[in-house]
Amino acid sequence: MKAQFGLTGETHELHLTTEHPCSSYGQPVAVTEDGQAIDVYSWAVYRVVSATPEEIEEFAAAGYPAKIVNRRSIINNAERLATKLAEVERIQARDKELLAHVEDPAQRGVIERSMAGRAGALSRLRRQIAAERGESYPGIRERIIRIRLSDAEYSTAIDRAKEIGQTLSDYLRERLLP
Repeated sequence: MKAQFGLTGETHELHLTTEHPCSSYGQPVAVTEDGQAIDVYSWAVYRVVSATPEEIEEFAAAGYPAKIVNRRSIINNAERLATKLAEVERIQARDKELLAHVEDPAQRGVIERSMAGRAGALSRLRRQIAAERGESYPGIRERIIRIRLSDAEYSTAIDRAKEIGQTLSDYLRERLLP
């Protein structure tokens, strides 16, 4: 189970054990990854970030009830995010295919703006999945580049992107990243 300490914002991986000095008479105690015990009174300051249904039941039986507003949001969060990621990628691919057949500039603009917004959502979902799994995601962090274009440069870049059938983001990414 992952839980966040509300006062500092630190997230800890927790497990129950009876092999800790704070455990008495066989009563399990919640322990962080570094061996620090959490008593049932301090538990009130923790917020559960992710847990399996079994972990929620085990912790509740040991006196650590999870205060869950939306039970679904913490169970298998990485799986839920991965499903959402796949759906957004499917929509993005569909719009990319649709864009190739649309000739009206106004409709193309609407589709391109939608795709740009979804590109940001995809990046955010990938970072969230990596964080949920305890992985770092340097691939995204290293590839975020902020650039400033003049109006003329922006117009030129958009025109060139349209000429080769790409979104502006894809066009710039291709030119700026090796």
